[in-house]
Amino acid sequence: MGNIDNELQQKIFEDEIYQFQRVFQPSPQDIPIIDLFDNYASGKIDHEPEYQRKFVWTLAKQSYFVESLLFGIDTPIIYFVEVEKEVNGYKRIVKEAIDGRQR
Repeated sequence: MGNIDNELQQKIFEDEIYQFQRVFQPSPQDIPIIDLFDNYASGKIDHEPEYQRKFVWTLAKQSYFVESLLFGIDTPIIYFVEVEKEVNGYKRIVKEAIDGRQR
């Protein structure tokens, strides 16, 4: 009986891992900076979720980053997770910056 329970537990564990991997597959996207700004301005992006550290870039670093954008230089990836949040009394899907907030 013990082997059956162990096998069943293993199958359940493997299925849960499979479901997690299937649901949480990253989907890389190249999004124009203007679209990121529009999403931010309309409240579709939360760049300050409670678990994010505070903004630490100096003015010089900010300036270099803007130069990189203007010259078309590749910039580091920003990672978002979609979560359901209440915004102005309505539930909506919002992208939270989980890494790359400084960018």
